[in-house]
Amino acid sequence: MIKEHCGVLGANFTRSSDPSRVVYNALISLQHRGQESYGIAYLENNEIIVKKELGLVSQDFIRENIKQVKKVIGHVRYSTTGSTTQEDAQPSYYKINGFEIALCFNGNIVNFLQIKKELKEKGYEFRSNGDGEVFAAFMAERFKEYKDIEKVVNEVFDRVEGAYSTTLLTNEGELIAFRDPFGFRPLNIGFDDKGNTLIASETV
Repeated sequence: MIKEHCGVLGANFTRSSDPSRVVYNALISLQHRGQESYGIAYLENNEIIVKKELGLVSQDFIRENIKQVKKVIGHVRYSTTGSTTQEDAQPSYYKINGFEIALCFNGNIVNFLQIKKELKEKGYEFRSNGDGEVFAAFMAERFKEYKDIEKVVNEVFDRVEGAYSTTLLTNEGELIAFRDPFGFRPLNIGFDDKGNTLIASETV
């Protein structure tokens, strides 16, 4: 049996009386994909706020942190690299030269140790042991050159080897979702009757 570990979420709210309810229900629906940790990232005054915890998704945690936000990404984790620690929980976050990125992904980056080595040689520092922070740092580093997140995603397709489905948020207000070129990991997009956009690892 093929098992796709970790669950990712992205939500863009145009009209919703309670975004926290939508995000909580979505992460609970994905909970079976990972029970080690969970987390969310959202935009507040052009700044990315990342909140994450070990254990199972808490309704109080989601309600406390998500009020009338417009764009949110979320994650439930089953680790394949790194450790079960707060630092290795997702969303992963990186900031450089005023550019911020928060990233959630399900998958494995085969060449992440090589990419991490290259970034360290350029002066990048890492607090976690997993590939999520390396993934985020790589994208932040490429953004320095391109200044265009879509071009950065194309660079990911060229350089990042492995299987991944990804949701990410930038402090420039962009919510982006993408999969590896072969589409090995599931990722679905849908729209509710209020015009909100929802992205998740499963149609449920």
